[in-house]
Formats: sequence, structure tokens, C-alpha cells
Amino acid sequence: MANQHKVHKLQFENANLVMEGLQKAISPEFIGLISTSGHPISVISSTGIADSDVLAALSAGSFAAARQLCGIFGSQADTTMLQESNRFNIHITQVTDDALLVVCCRKAGDIGRVRLITRWAAKALAKALEPERSNSGAD
Repeated sequence: MANQHKVHKLQFENANLVMEGLQKAISPEFIGLISTSGHPISVISSTGIADSDVLAALSAGSFAAARQLCGIFGSQADTTMLQESNRFNIHITQVTDDALLVVCCRKAGDIGRVRLITRWAAKALAKALEPERSNSGAD
């Protein structure tokens, strides 16, 4: 991912299983596993609400900017960012040093439940993307 390491087939398949579970649990409009450099790794979109390349680039940039702003004020940035709009909530969660999870849900949902399940998914994705898992020979 990014330029740090390659996502192997088994990692990709395991990450997709986690994302499919997240989709079933909270029915978001968009789920994206993206690199911190702003490239989509895997995307699930129920409505085609956004261009995944643009959303990945903007999400990564926004997350990086928020982390830098926190640093300017001497604060350590959290690993989760929430953007609320009048129609959607966008959650951006750091999964690994190289990957972010972007989840876009309609505003009507239970935000606490979405945050809890998204946090679980980020941890599961981090495990799915561990480099040790790629040693099985699957590329």
C-alpha cells in the first residue's frame, strides 16, 4: 500500500470480507479502504454517490490536514475523523500507517452505533492487512 508494501491477494480478500460485514451491519452509502497517499484499494458503494478516486484523494488529504493542524496546536491527532453534513456523516479512520477506512452514512442513522462498528471494522482491517498474512504465498 502507499509505497510501503504491496497488498497481497489474501490480504485483499480478508479486507473485503471485513468491509462486506461492515456493509451488512450499518448499510452505509459508501465504504472505501484507501491508501494514505489517496488511492482506492477497495470500494463498496451502494449508490455510486461519488467517484472513488476523487473521494479517496480528498479523504486522505483531509485526514492528513487535520493531523497537521492538531500538531500545530501541540495536540496528538486522533485516529478517527468525523465530518457531518446536512445529509451524510463521513467517518475516516486510520487502519494502518498506510491505509484509511472511509465510511459514508446517511445522517438519519445512529451515529454512536456507526462509530462503534466502524472502530471494530478498522481493527479487523488492520489484522487483515498485517504483512505476516501475506507469507502464505498468495500474491
